[in-house]
Amino acid sequence: MKRLLVVALPLVWIAMAVLVWGSEGPPPTAFLLVLGAVSVGLLAALIVATRNVANAMDAIADERDRARRDHAHRLAYWFLAFPVGMAAGFAASRLERLARGGDPIVFEAAAVPALAVAIWGAVLLWVAAPSVILAWTEPAPLTDDSVGEEPVPGRA
Repeated sequence: MKRLLVVALPLVWIAMAVLVWGSEGPPPTAFLLVLGAVSVGLLAALIVATRNVANAMDAIADERDRARRDHAHRLAYWFLAFPVGMAAGFAASRLERLARGGDPIVFEAAAVPALAVAIWGAVLLWVAAPSVILAWTEPAPLTDDSVGEEPVPGRA
């Protein structure tokens, strides 16, 4: 079930992108809003399915949950480092060009929905990445019985 949520989340964003970039004329705003709400619902279901371990505070998480959370965050930061670095480099180059008297940074009115969908996807990826990693790497919840203990010699 968790992996189904992980697969469904980007599919909804891809559907939003297809609606924006694949349609002639203005995209259907109502469908974009519905798909945005569906993606928020999927993200909430994913956070609940992973027992909110990715966002748990140290005070309420045991050692196993903290280790899983920290591992998921480390992988998410490694995964997000490249796109964030590329976006920062692009922004720095545009600002530097603007400071030298280059073209101002403007967006046409027709490009605003595409920009909104791109920003929505980036924010969704940023927020969902640790939970996605937890859901994909541990599809079944861990229980105390699932962790094997070595038998102690002399005990039955």
